[in-house]
Amino acid sequence: MEFIKPTIKEVEFDNQKYYYSSVQDFDEVIQDINPLGKAKYYGVNRCWKCHGTGSVIWQRDNGICYECNGRGKLFTTLKVSKNKETIQRRLDRQKDKEKDVANKKTAKIKEQYGNNLVIVLDTEENKTYEWREYLKSHKGRWNPFISHWYIPESEADEISKNFNIIKLGIDKIVDEESGEISWTKIKESIIEK
Repeated sequence: MEFIKPTIKEVEFDNQKYYYSSVQDFDEVIQDINPLGKAKYYGVNRCWKCHGTGSVIWQRDNGICYECNGRGKLFTTLKVSKNKETIQRRLDRQKDKEKDVANKKTAKIKEQYGNNLVIVLDTEENKTYEWREYLKSHKGRWNPFISHWYIPESEADEISKNFNIIKLGIDKIVDEESGEISWTKIKESIIEK
């Protein structure tokens, strides 16, 4: 699964350049200074629901758009800095956190299934549908996307007595960015074999 990466963007207020990171482009970036002199920055886009009108065709609440509360614009708070390197450090820290989360998810999957995920295939004599209670008793789970049962590696010896199995290495089938099992990769591996 491909994730959209935030990029560093630039905006100028009072002849001073400011930087922020975002995955989306904004129609405009505004600066709001409170009575204490502290500035806040917002990315502004036209409301997607009412197309910037602030009203919609239904009459409940006098036709006010629920998404933008009748303003016609959506505001996103931005973390802005005068220093581009500060924004880059924030992005790097976020990337490290995401990598740690992905590694923890992968470790949990390995703890649950072992180093290999075992896919159970039908044989001419035995169909998995008829043996579903037996597979469930051996920690088997059905996945409708791949249309097969899968079990932990620890149950493979017992199941292989009655069914054909395919062992797929966890490192090859886990998505590196999310740390979760990629069922698309598993489906491709089954088709290849």
